[in-house]
Amino acid sequence: MRIVWREWTDVPDPLSFGHGVQFHDKKRARDHGLIAFVEGYQWLHKNPDEVVAYCIKPDGETTVRTINAMKKKVESLLLGKKVPYGMITRRVKAWPNA
Repeated sequence: MRIVWREWTDVPDPLSFGHGVQFHDKKRARDHGLIAFVEGYQWLHKNPDEVVAYCIKPDGETTVRTINAMKKKVESLLLGKKVPYGMITRRVKAWPNA
């Protein structure tokens, strides 16, 4: 399984998502904390060739270092068939949507 990261040009409203896992940077303002999303749970129940994850472009608040640490941890969890939950790095919290 390969994980492909795509950058959002505009961050969607977190309330608009269906099943999947949201990732929030605790250093950002609460209403702008969403930094990434993995849609659905096919990666957990099946073995798709590819999983697409979305994230913001690094900026002054959420740096390249923070994004890279998050990506590394998310990839490890998905490949290990573990649902990301709670604090996955020092700054990033995972919120599964059932």
